[in-house]
Amino acid sequence: MTTRIHCCVPFCRRTTAKPYSEWICGKHWPLVPKRVKLFRRRADASLDRARAAMAAILDMSDERYPDTMIALNKAHRRSQRAWERCKRFAIERAMGL
Repeated sequence: MTTRIHCCVPFCRRTTAKPYSEWICGKHWPLVPKRVKLFRRRADASLDRARAAMAAILDMSDERYPDTMIALNKAHRRSQRAWERCKRFAIERAMGL
């Protein structure tokens, strides 16, 4: 039996069986402003590019490794901030704030 994940919005009873750590249901996702969703898409695209660049560097002795690792960490933090912002807007709008 799979573990079901609840929507991030408090008191929302919707769940998913997909392997996410956090999730916003289809009822609450439209409440997030388009500009915030765009910020998240761009942050995720930046993270994907940084991961691809890191995968291209196979050898840790490569001189580009430290810069690429810094770029990957920045992209990961930006993506996390974007998700937290989406979650905050979904919760605030669902609660009527």
